[in-house]
Amino acid sequence: YVQRAEAAACAYPNERTRADYDPTHLAALAASGRLEVVAGTHPVSPHVRVEPAPGHTDGHQVVRIEDGGQSALYVSDLAIIPVQAERLAWISALDVAPMQTLESKREILGRAVEEGTLLLFEHEPDLQRCLGYLERQGKRWRYRPRPLT
Repeated sequence: YVQRAEAAACAYPNERTRADYDPTHLAALAASGRLEVVAGTHPVSPHVRVEPAPGHTDGHQVVRIEDGGQSALYVSDLAIIPVQAERLAWISALDVAPMQTLESKREILGRAVEEGTLLLFEHEPDLQRCLGYLERQGKRWRYRPRPLT
C-alpha cells in the first residue's frame, strides 16, 4: 500500500530524491501484483489502515492498528525518534516539506496523545525506547517508553 504521491515520486525521482528511490523497485512490485496505490486513508485489513502524513515526503504515510479498544501507530518518518514527537518543531533535515511535517505531527500525534495510542519508532536505536506513549504534561508532550519485556 503506497500513497499515490509516493508512487509518483518513486517512479519519477528528482535530483533530491534520486538517491532514495529506485523506480525499478516500484515496477517490480507492480509487475508482481503486490502493489496497491491508494489515495488517503485506506484499510489494509479489518484492524490496520494507512493514513497520509505528508511532510517527510509528499506521499508519506503512517500505519494505524486498532483492535479491542486499543490502538498503535507506526510513525515511520513522521518523527524519527521520540524527542521529535515531544517537540513538534524538531523536524528532520531530510523532510521535503518541513511545515507540512509540522502540521502532520500536530494532527496525528495530537490524536495519539488524546487517545492514548501506543507509538512505534523504527529509528530509535534503544530498543527499550522504541515503543511508548506521548502524554500531556502542562503545555508540553512527554514521551513515556513502554519497555519491551
